[in-house]
Amino acid sequence: MATHYLLSCSCGQNVAVQAHQAGGTVRCQCGSEMPVPSLREIRTLPTVEHEAAPQRAAWSRKQGIVLLLGAVALAGGVVGAVLWLTAPEVIYRSPDALRVHVKEYVQGLTPAESYHDWVDNVRDQGLTDEKSLTELYLLDRRATLHRLAYTSWVIAAVAAVIAAVVALAVPSRSGNRSNPPKRI
Repeated sequence: MATHYLLSCSCGQNVAVQAHQAGGTVRCQCGSEMPVPSLREIRTLPTVEHEAAPQRAAWSRKQGIVLLLGAVALAGGVVGAVLWLTAPEVIYRSPDALRVHVKEYVQGLTPAESYHDWVDNVRDQGLTDEKSLTELYLLDRRATLHRLAYTSWVIAAVAAVIAAVVALAVPSRSGNRSNPPKRI
């Protein structure tokens, strides 16, 4: 039980103050500020016993863990979706469509560009129907991003399961135990 002292306001109301507020100021409900007397003078004011309300922690450990794991699960899901959606598309063409595309591409080149393209691609690789280096790069990049997306989704799922287990199975710890453990 905390002792409160009643300080009278000019409006007629009493404002409850505590000893640690001595020398400061308080605001009445009417809006006027009143100086709190010194500690010696505050002890001469009328007193009222006031039961202190039990202080409750803002967050329990359980709530913090569930929030953290929920945030990890949400972030993992979002990261996985972004990785999946930003993976490059690879356009697969039939051999006939590829020949038409190459023919249109080559006809649009100047002689110098045609020579450099031949040096960069055909001379080293030969005239084959293999996928171009760009297609191989895009396929590899797409596979890598999809693997990362799967990994982030697995992490999100594990975090969500652990959060659910903590939320449902772990009892809350509070500062006020009705039956403290017995010491032997």
